[in-house]
Amino acid sequence: MQRKLKFSSSVKLPALLSVEGLLLGLLLCLTAAPVQAQSNNSWSSPVNISAQMNDAWFPDIAVDSQGTAHVVFLGSDFYASKDESIKNKYDMDFYQAFSPAGKPLFPEPVNIAATPYGWVARASLAVDNKRGMLQMLYRSKNSLAYQAAPIDKAFSAQNWSKPRNLDDNGTTYYSDVAVDPKGVIHAAWTQVVGKDVASLHQAIMYRSSADQGVTWSFPREIVEPKYGTTRVVLKVDAGGNLHLSWDDGYDNQTARFTSALGGYSHSLDGGATWSTPFNFGSSSSPVVQTVSTPFGTSGVMLAWRGIKDQSIGYMVSQDRGDTWSNPATVPGITARTFSGQHQFDRYYLAADNNGGVHMAAVGQTVNLEKGLPEKEGELGVYHMVWENGKWSALELVSKGTGYVEYPRIGIGPDRLHFVWFERNKPLDETAKAVWYSSRPYVTGIKAQPIVTAPPPPPTASLTQAPAPAPTPQPILPPLEQTTSTTWMSEAYAGALLALLPVLALALLLSAGMWFLKRRNR
Repeated sequence: MQRKLKFSSSVKLPALLSVEGLLLGLLLCLTAAPVQAQSNNSWSSPVNISAQMNDAWFPDIAVDSQGTAHVVFLGSDFYASKDESIKNKYDMDFYQAFSPAGKPLFPEPVNIAATPYGWVARASLAVDNKRGMLQMLYRSKNSLAYQAAPIDKAFSAQNWSKPRNLDDNGTTYYSDVAVDPKGVIHAAWTQVVGKDVASLHQAIMYRSSADQGVTWSFPREIVEPKYGTTRVVLKVDAGGNLHLSWDDGYDNQTARFTSALGGYSHSLDGGATWSTPFNFGSSSSPVVQTVSTPFGTSGVMLAWRGIKDQSIGYMVSQDRGDTWSNPATVPGITARTFSGQHQFDRYYLAADNNGGVHMAAVGQTVNLEKGLPEKEGELGVYHMVWENGKWSALELVSKGTGYVEYPRIGIGPDRLHFVWFERNKPLDETAKAVWYSSRPYVTGIKAQPIVTAPPPPPTASLTQAPAPAPTPQPILPPLEQTTSTTWMSEAYAGALLALLPVLALALLLSAGMWFLKRRNR
């Protein structure tokens, strides 16, 4: 049953911390809330984790229960082929890990998956502590692929599972992956759909797996946008409820429409049903870079940026997204100039165990006239925390020498981890680097042991019964889990196997009738 989302002012809006409150927090640091006590800037010096590459971008990060930060990002190639055209290079998925103290665990990143097509593989990562696994989605040949690896063995490409196609070799761009407390893997992605050319747009598709990626539910469309969807974000709360947000407007795959709306939906039954989409913004007051996160026992925050006024807005729900506060503005920060529809920057939200919501955003480091393009060094990665209805003072994580973009947050037991990438020009596609920084922080998260992942199950053949899946129509695993396998071919093969007994009975009945007719002549 779908639940209609309401728009109300039932939640009080956050307000900027007063100067007096900050001073009092410093004086009473032993008893003050973490936001006040830790408002000083103590971020580590940013490290270029792609220094041995000519080109790297679009990182994602997930922190395990021990506090190790796992980072995946895209790199075109090492310097050996730096003079090659970008279109002749592979956009590979690289992996690097950082200790609970924020130190790199390997001297250089590890190449864990090479796609057979160009660039923009756009990986997304989730950690499953109870089963000791990392779950990853990424684009390959314009389609969506899935791989997994044990947390303690992810440093080697040999320990990652074979790639598996999830979207029937469609035209996919953004994706996100989450694991709920029961170990069910949830995948959401944007894919071009439509019955004819006029209706083509990116909708949001969804699948899930209850057996560590061996079988998956049937792919289905869960959000049909007004225009086209981008920047899909999927989060799971402590109760296993799913929270989905996206942009509805400019469709980068079909190059149609313009940025206009933000959207949100949730599922309170493990992905079986989804609430009616809640949209905000308009064509006259367009919003973009929508992101969401659950927090506390039933809270949800939505954040976005306004294109025209370069503001960062947010709303809060205290009932799992059924009702929302009025939109408000995050104080003290000016969003970067919106240089065009093809700008891929976005923000990130993540919650700690103290009820705080952490935001990572790119903003101007100087006061510029609205709409005036920034120069090198005039953009920075910022961190701010919303707690007890108030925002902390801004913390400048890094003032890039170029143009910083796409920050992500990982929250561990005692530390915050940030990753982002930097361009040498506002929209240049050939010179980019991925950066990392961290800082100590009392997050309220307690370190927990990680279960050692069991050996992966043997690949099942098409004649074997499918493993249990969260829907009545599980998809049989392929003989070889490669990107060439499709869910449609698997379904046809399963249907043929199911019809064999019926065909045999029909043949026996036909033979019997023929024998009786011959006998009665």
